[in-house]
Amino acid sequence: MDWYVGPTLMEALDRISPFANSSDPLRLPIKKVTKKASEDMEMTLTTGRVHLGTLERGVKITFQNSVTAECDSVSVSEKKGTGGWTSTVEHIYHN
Repeated sequence: MDWYVGPTLMEALDRISPFANSSDPLRLPIKKVTKKASEDMEMTLTTGRVHLGTLERGVKITFQNSVTAECDSVSVSEKKGTGGWTSTVEHIYHN
C-alpha cells in the first residue's frame, strides 16, 4: 500500500503496553470457592482473576460479605508461587 506509511497492525499492537497498576487496591472477582479438609486442618480454595492490585502470601483479604482471611498460599496458572500479578488466575488457599 503506497498510500499508508504508518506501522502495520501487528507493529502497533506490539507497542501497546498492558495496563497493570500494582499499587491499586486488590480487585479479584471470585469464580469458585471450594472447601478442603484434612485430619488436622480445614482450608478454603478461592479461585478468581486479579483485575487490579497484587496478591501474595500473608496478605489479609476482606471478601464482599465482610469475612476476613489471611492468604496462606497462592497458585498461579497451576504453578505454585508466593505471589500473583495483575490479570492472572489465582488459586488462593486460606482458612
